[in-house]
Amino acid sequence: LVFSRQELAAAIRRISLLTPERFRGVVFTLGEGTVELTHENTEVGTGREVVELIKVEDISRHSQEPVKISFNARYLLEPLAVMKGDLVVLEINEPGRPVRLTDPADPLASWLVMPMDL
Repeated sequence: LVFSRQELAAAIRRISLLTPERFRGVVFTLGEGTVELTHENTEVGTGREVVELIKVEDISRHSQEPVKISFNARYLLEPLAVMKGDLVVLEINEPGRPVRLTDPADPLASWLVMPMDL
């Protein structure tokens, strides 16, 4: 999945405002050309952001169900903050497995992020 780095970081920041400080779980739901970011907080309510994908491999062949992956927002925001380029590549093998973030502007840098169980 290829995103605008700044657009993805801004959406994660906005959605994580609803999450408690120690638990910043954000659910990514992969759709047709978009990723929906959601979080439900019983005290505050539900947050939803939709981020457009710049490029995506056909994930429909892997599953008939929408692909959902949960992350600690902070663990995604930290690498996004230090990347230099305008794009970020999020490489997903399957839900529950680590994802790799890469910066096309810096081919020597990559980050692994473990998903969460929500």
